[in-house]
Amino acid sequence: MERQHLRELLEQLHAELGRTETVDSQSRDLLRHLMTDVQELLHRTELEAPRQDHPARQRLSEAIEHFEASHPTLTEIMGRVAHALSQIGV
Repeated sequence: MERQHLRELLEQLHAELGRTETVDSQSRDLLRHLMTDVQELLHRTELEAPRQDHPARQRLSEAIEHFEASHPTLTEIMGRVAHALSQIGV
């Protein structure tokens, strides 16, 4: 159940990332790396457990701080993903 919930959240995050327009190079780079992490996690949830030291955790924290004021929907989904990752030990 937790893995299915994580997958659903990652799919929501992936969709929201695709809709997010960035204005500066730092935001663009952060979103590009986060999108890569999300795609890799989506694949891994089907095959195997993600590593506990997966870079998505740190990048999610950075992205939450960076987008908190400007993109509240994106930030809210990222927070739910971070919580779901912690639930499965990542």
